[in-house]
Amino acid sequence: MAQTYSFPIPADRTAAELLAHAKEAGRARGVVFHGDATAGRFQGPAEGTYTVVGQELTIVVEKKPAFVPWRLIENALKDLFARP
Repeated sequence: MAQTYSFPIPADRTAAELLAHAKEAGRARGVVFHGDATAGRFQGPAEGTYTVVGQELTIVVEKKPAFVPWRLIENALKDLFARP
């Protein structure tokens, strides 16, 4: 079974606002988000899913380049959700 890695995204805005920003920021970095304000997938250098429960957004990375550390993937994805 493939290894996965999950982490929460700090919510200083609504899930819809977080995802709208991540979709826009992701385009410039080759990351595409598919889904809505409750759940979806992302594809790019890393691939996985996101879910929203209440105001908590959780990312699950299912696929990444073998040579890239999990923490680097986490930081890059969190950066997509950060305020400009």
